[in-house]
This record gives sequence, C-alpha cells and structure tokens, in this order.
Amino acid sequence: MSIKIIYRPVKKNDKQGFLKIRIIENRKTKIKSLGIKISGRNWLEDKQRVSKNEDNADAINEKIEQTLKELSKYDTPQQAIQTNNKTIISFYNSVIENTVNSGTRAKYKDVKNRFSGYLNNVGLDDLKFHQLNTDHVQGFYSYMRNTGCAQNTANYNMKSFKAMINKGIKSGIVNYYHNPFALLKLKFTDTKHKTLTKDEVSRLLNTDFKDNRIQRYNSLNVDLNEIASIFLFQLFGQGMRVSDVQLLKWSNFEVTNGVILIDYRQYKSKKKVTLKLTQISCKLLLKRLKQYDKTIVERVTDLEFHNERYNDEIAKAKKLLAETDSKKEINKITQLLDSDNGNKKEATRLGWELGQKEIIRMFEGKLNEVKTKIHNEFATLINSLSKGDHANDFVFHFFTNDELFKNYKDGEELTDKQYSRLQGTRSYYNGLLKEIKKQAEIKINLSSHVARHTYTQLILNSDADVVAVSKALGHSNLATTQTYISQLPNARLLNINDDLSNSFTN
Repeated sequence: MSIKIIYRPVKKNDKQGFLKIRIIENRKTKIKSLGIKISGRNWLEDKQRVSKNEDNADAINEKIEQTLKELSKYDTPQQAIQTNNKTIISFYNSVIENTVNSGTRAKYKDVKNRFSGYLNNVGLDDLKFHQLNTDHVQGFYSYMRNTGCAQNTANYNMKSFKAMINKGIKSGIVNYYHNPFALLKLKFTDTKHKTLTKDEVSRLLNTDFKDNRIQRYNSLNVDLNEIASIFLFQLFGQGMRVSDVQLLKWSNFEVTNGVILIDYRQYKSKKKVTLKLTQISCKLLLKRLKQYDKTIVERVTDLEFHNERYNDEIAKAKKLLAETDSKKEINKITQLLDSDNGNKKEATRLGWELGQKEIIRMFEGKLNEVKTKIHNEFATLINSLSKGDHANDFVFHFFTNDELFKNYKDGEELTDKQYSRLQGTRSYYNGLLKEIKKQAEIKINLSSHVARHTYTQLILNSDADVVAVSKALGHSNLATTQTYISQLPNARLLNINDDLSNSFTN
C-alpha cells in the first residue's frame, strides 16, 4: 500500500487548490479529499507539509500528520501468518447472504454498517483481514462510543465483530501472529432489570383502559384493554417473548386430558416450549375468542356471577374462626372452674367450629365447580379452533389480514420484509404500552420485555424450586434464570404457573 498527500488546483491554472489523500493498493488508486484548501505555492511536495506562509499552517500540518499516522496503522501484512487477501466487508456480505435467521442477519448488517462507518472515518472503504491489528480494534470500539453507542451496546457489537473475525479464521482466510483483540477489555455496566410489583400487575388486571386513539390509526379496532391483555398474556404465559406472541397461532394450542396447552418453538432460540394455559390466561383471550363464539363472554360471566358471594362467605367464616381461636384460653379456664359447664361450652364451641369449617368447604367446593365449568368452556372452544378451519389464524391482531404473513407457517424463517414488519408492529405495541403505564399509574417504563422479567421475578419471590436453581447455577442476574425455566421438570413447571395464576384470583 502506498499513501501520499497530494495537491490539486481547483482548476488547471488556479493558484489555490485542495489537499487530497492518494492510496495505491494492488495497482488500484483511490483519491479522497482532506477538505483543506491552500495556496499552491505554499505546498511543500517533498516534505508533505505546507510552508509557514500558509494561514493556520500548524493546524494543517498537524492534521496531515495525524491522517498519515492513522492510515499507516493498517499497512501491516506481517500481522498475518497466512492470508488470501479477503476483505472484512466482503466477508460480512457473504455471511449475511447465507444467514437464514432474519434477526441474526439484521444484527450482522448493523455491526457491518458501523464498521464501514469507522473505516470511512479514517479514509478507507474496506480492510483486509491481514491488516486488522490491535490499533484498529481499539479504534473501532472508540468510534462506536464516540458516535452514541452506550457502553454495553458497544461491548455487544464488538463481541459480534470478534465472532465474525473468528469465522474468517475458521474459514482459513487468515491466521494471525498476534491476536488483534488482545488489548480489548470489555467492561459491562451493571443493569438491573425493571419489573412490576404484584400490586402493579393487579392494577393492570383490574383497570378499564380508555382509548384515545384516532380511529384511522386503529383500523383493526384493537382497544387499549386488549393491548393490556396481550402484555398480561405474555406474563402469565411463562414470560413469553413478544415475537412468540406475535406469531402465535391457534394451531399451537392443544387440549390433552382436559388440560389446555400451548406448544410452540421460540422464534429467537428455536427451542420448543410447552406451557399450561391457566384460567387467568384463558380469560385474557376472551376478546379474541369472541370473534369465533359470540356468546363465550356472556357464558363465562354468568358462571362467575355467584363467585363474589362465595368468596365473601368463605372470608366471613375464616374471620369468625380466627376470632374464636383467640378465646381458647378463656374457655380452658372456664372449664377448670366449672367442669360440667365447661365441657358443655367446649362441646358447643367445637360444634360451632366444625360448622364454620363445613361452610368454608361447601363454598370452596362451589368455587371449584364454577372453575371447572369455565375451564371446560375454554377447553371446548380452543380445542375446536386448534383443529378446525381457523387453526392457521394468528391468535392476536398483529398480522391479521397482512399479506406478508398470509402463507406463513409456524416455525419457518422470516424474510427480511416479514422481519421488518415484526419489528414495526412490536414498536407500535410498545408505544401503546406507554399509555397503559400512564393510566395504570405504573412507575417504571412499560415495554413488552418487562412481562418476561416480571414473570421471572414473581416466581422467584414465591417458594418455587426456581430459587434453588438460580442459586445452584450461580446467577448474578435473575433474567439469566429465565433461560433455564424451560428445562425444569414439566409437571413442576405447570404447577408453578398454576400457583402464580392463582395468587391473583384467590
């Protein structure tokens, strides 16, 4: 590589002109302007500097020196033991072209574009693998930080870039004498995942949200109550990622031995997940189910009509029993003072206690009967949807009547256009969650991923076995434990979800 600063007049006989960089590599010449205009008579060709007669001569010479220094960093073919002269950007393009997963493709493109921006910043269009060294790596990292990347974002981008270079090494493109990443030390800042409190989740369940959107911006007529239901469905659906909720179809549901299950493959990890649909999750689907059975809401409401009275009777009986327990010592003293009278009082008290306990059992039985009937209503309808003509319908509104997803099949890779639409609808959903946060008076910023964090936090706050799993694995971050939830024994996992759901209904 040959690098030289040259002077070129604006026009052939002009006395003033611009300083430019001339780079000759592999018999190809590239010329880029330095953006510095000087008098031609003040250019010292042999010294590659301007004379002191030029205004701002010191500043101009300093910039020339810095430019030559930066460019000379990358003229180091001795950095590699072997190389086939492949460039990093062209390798990125070939990997992107052969990457199936649209999310991974987008990540590769983002880091590649950042790297291209860095190269352009130092006057290069591309860089060969054998020219990569520690100065270059440090410079790229500094460029990302200086152009607005947060520390953790820059760290993740650099890890991705390093992984791409390693792909080049494994492909036999290059073998370095010295690891170009040897001096790179990535320090991640501590991030505390924000979660909702149990009280805030209850507010989301019980708030009647008022929609203030203009109708033309809501062509599918999806109100804010349904948006809140989607968020809560994520939470009670084992912390489902928003992409999995967006792509969920009725074909992902099945009813086995009366148990309603969702069986799907995670879009991000491709891992298969099976979860139990609790009654609270079923109720969050009511508006979607009403599209297929117009009386489902009325039937469920009618069944729940007496539940409030049943709960009140149970609460009264438990309160009376608690008050009676505090009088036991007085009854014992009475019995000692007057044995016959005391025995009669004790027998009366025991009979009364048994009566109260029988009342509790009776009304708890009625509550369970209602719960079973409601469950059967949901199971029957969902079973028919999962196996019938609507099995291929999306459960939620995100891609309803969307031509891009008309022929989408569960588990297949998304095209770039489909992935872009997935991201766009997710952003719109997150935007609406801001209004829900405001109306429910929630303190933290509400986003789709908060549902996943909240689910993890709530089950870890309970007595679920996940606590022991978290400690045994040495996780410093609760979110990490979430990735292991799907590996718990299936029966135990279903019970954990039941316990969480019931804590909001009892």
